[in-house]
Amino acid sequence: MCLAPPYFPQVVETVCRTFELLHHTPIKTLGITNEAHYRSATIDKWHTLGNKLAPKEDWLPFFKQPGMRTLRIEQNPRPDGEEGHVQVTVEPSLRINPGVYLNVNDEIRGKGGAPLGAKLAVEKIQQRWPETTEFSEKIFEHFGTQIVA
Repeated sequence: MCLAPPYFPQVVETVCRTFELLHHTPIKTLGITNEAHYRSATIDKWHTLGNKLAPKEDWLPFFKQPGMRTLRIEQNPRPDGEEGHVQVTVEPSLRINPGVYLNVNDEIRGKGGAPLGAKLAVEKIQQRWPETTEFSEKIFEHFGTQIVA
């Protein structure tokens, strides 16, 4: 289940309009983040996903009962040539028990650390938001369906 998806377009519009008004604002980094929580059908499915992503066998020599707390996968460099990264985080949900929290963060930085500027940031948000949302939905479906069915 995604958190408040009907409001996403209004939030994007509000952010863009705000930066259009504050056009002199130096923006070094912008991020588009989508998150979702999924309830696991069973505790076994919840453990199976954790064991698949972070196999316990590698940790048994060090811990009696290892368990995955946070897994973060990063694509860097970005596939589109922009500076920044795309990260996916998988964790046990703090809202749903047993459940999984998924977070997709699409971060863009100015070239060579230079500020993007508000105008360019607005353009990047408008360009990347639909693509980031589509990518996030694929991630959510891929991992979410492994525990809910």
